[in-house]
Amino acid sequence: MPTQTIQSKGYLTQKTRLFAFVVYIILLLAISKTVTGELFPTVDGKRLWLLGGIGFWCFSLISAPFFRPPRDSLANVVAAGLLLSLIDVSAIDRFGPELNVFRWIAVSIAAFVGLSAIVAMTFHGIDTENKPNLAALGRTGYLISDVIGRGEVIFTSVALVSIVGFYQNEPLQQLWLLFIWSFLIFLKPVELLLRLRNIFRSMGDSEMSRSIGTLRRVDNPNIMRVALEPDASWEHGKAVIACLPNLEQAVVYPLFHHVQDAELVGTGLISGPPELQIENPHPGRIYEQNGAGDWQQLVDELSQVPGKAQLAGIAVEGTTISTLNFEAVLTNSLQEGALVFCRIEDQLVFYQVLDARTSEESFEQNPRGRHIVSAAQLGVLDKKVGFKKFGWLPDMNSLVFVPVGHISPELQELGADEFELGNVSGSTELKVRIDFKDLVDYHTAILGMTGKGKTELALEFVSQALGRDTKVFCVDFTGEYRARLDSYEPESLSLDAGQALELDKRLFDVATGTFGAGDEKKALQTFVEEIRPPIVKKVDEFLSAPGAGLGIFELPEITNTKATLRATELYLSSIIEWARDHRKARRILIVLEEAHTIIPEIMGSGFDYDTQWVVGRISQIALQGRKYGVGLLIMSQRTALVSKSILSQCNTVITFSLVDKTSLDYLSNVYSAEHVKAIPNLRFLEALAFGKAVRSERPILVSIPFDEEKKKASKALDVTIPENPADG
Repeated sequence: MPTQTIQSKGYLTQKTRLFAFVVYIILLLAISKTVTGELFPTVDGKRLWLLGGIGFWCFSLISAPFFRPPRDSLANVVAAGLLLSLIDVSAIDRFGPELNVFRWIAVSIAAFVGLSAIVAMTFHGIDTENKPNLAALGRTGYLISDVIGRGEVIFTSVALVSIVGFYQNEPLQQLWLLFIWSFLIFLKPVELLLRLRNIFRSMGDSEMSRSIGTLRRVDNPNIMRVALEPDASWEHGKAVIACLPNLEQAVVYPLFHHVQDAELVGTGLISGPPELQIENPHPGRIYEQNGAGDWQQLVDELSQVPGKAQLAGIAVEGTTISTLNFEAVLTNSLQEGALVFCRIEDQLVFYQVLDARTSEESFEQNPRGRHIVSAAQLGVLDKKVGFKKFGWLPDMNSLVFVPVGHISPELQELGADEFELGNVSGSTELKVRIDFKDLVDYHTAILGMTGKGKTELALEFVSQALGRDTKVFCVDFTGEYRARLDSYEPESLSLDAGQALELDKRLFDVATGTFGAGDEKKALQTFVEEIRPPIVKKVDEFLSAPGAGLGIFELPEITNTKATLRATELYLSSIIEWARDHRKARRILIVLEEAHTIIPEIMGSGFDYDTQWVVGRISQIALQGRKYGVGLLIMSQRTALVSKSILSQCNTVITFSLVDKTSLDYLSNVYSAEHVKAIPNLRFLEALAFGKAVRSERPILVSIPFDEEKKKASKALDVTIPENPADG
């Protein structure tokens, strides 16, 4: 849009508009005195044109510039309709009935325009896809109110009734009043002179102040939309200067731009006043200005964490207390799990990116493609509880930042009984803390597919437990724990080979015996009672010994699931009995690797009564353990195969990648729907953590550090077939 035509679009300052309004009032009074001989006519009908003129310039110069067209039209028709409906035309000598019909037709038109304006305001911004008819109705109302509801049309009917009806005996006055009304209303000479003055003043502008665009609108609190000139430069981080409608100047930092109709529309971030003011600027114009500001300084001021943040985006519609939606400004700093933050009520409120989608923003008729990012609230950092829930949401157009350094190291110090689980995904500084006491006192589940990091994390938990004077009892049928934890000198608590094989044989006899297998069951019970005392003794010696200790329970010789379950039940019963007799004398952690083989889901599984009893007994033992200081750590690949009565008692859940629908459906009771959607996309050693032991009041995506030594230890367990020397 050329500079010379800007003022014709109405970009006058508020002070200038007020000045023009006063000038018009003085002109109207002077015209009334000159033409009619009265400064303010005493007859109601004769002063109606004067009141109409005052109303027109009041709305067009004082109120209307700050209203949308439907509201402007509604104000016009209400004022004009009241003036027309209250005037008495019955005393007019000639054309009285005709003028009365004209008056009521004008009132009817005003009412129709007012109704159209109300419809336009009611259905403005409605969803055009789901409610196309209502959206079309809103656009129709907007068009009618915008075209017919103009002040020039509405208030001219008022002036015609007054001049034609009440000045019939003075035709010369009629002629002058009609001519002057048309001249003032349609040519607007005062605004024209003011715009010409601005054009002549702008001729002295320097080359440094070249205009590059026109202000479209300002979105609260600090986002500006600009219609750019075709050759304008709108580069991110390079400041320009805007002259606001009140003649105040502000530094604006470009963010992005898009094409709309035949224009280029830019979006920018408003900063403070420039150090060097533009001379004689046009209100509503945007100017180039070298050295107009420092982008990083602005980001530092807005984020209030100097040197530790970058602008990530702008908060948009759909944001709730728990979920932040924002339009990405810089997408290269974002990914799933990335940490972002907003300033709300002068506090840093952190969010974690869970999802992103493409979207369109409608600028009148033309859409603009954009990236809308969804991030779940973590909360504010608290030294005691970690991430603490925050009870409110950011305002529309609030700025969203991504941290580039450790923002609050003083709030990240580990407590006496805490250890580091990992870092917040997407952040190399903010760590996620685990409270070991809560990990043991309240059961924990580690879930995820094979090869995603479950065992690595479980081994870390065992190491942390052994470093905190804890007795750890690992039920492991993979054979991995003993080798991987060899440095802790694990103690074998398993049945000896003969006992294991005998237990396997006795259970086989029960399964294949005669109807009811009465004799076989008696023999099995006798054998169980024989081996119970040695098990109780082993457990008592293990748990009573001073200091930490690692006990490994393995049954590599047994492939019978019933034998596995029965043997496990014997050991867990002995641990609980010891814990009951020595209530919370020491911390005890039971680790169940491949938990679905030890505490399977028995509902609908087809297990016989005896097997269901054993599984139920193990579940009961696990559930009772909390009362006696016995914690439970379970690992499984699928929730569908694990006892739900046990899973439901796990107050801390750490989930690696899972894709099966049954597991995801179950986890929807633990996490929000947005978090569940993120689970299948989790990478190696990335997990979703939530619960009593996690120092975050909301679910959080965690990146667990990769340990090369753990990888080497795992590789060392692989069996390598030696090469045949003869082949060499």
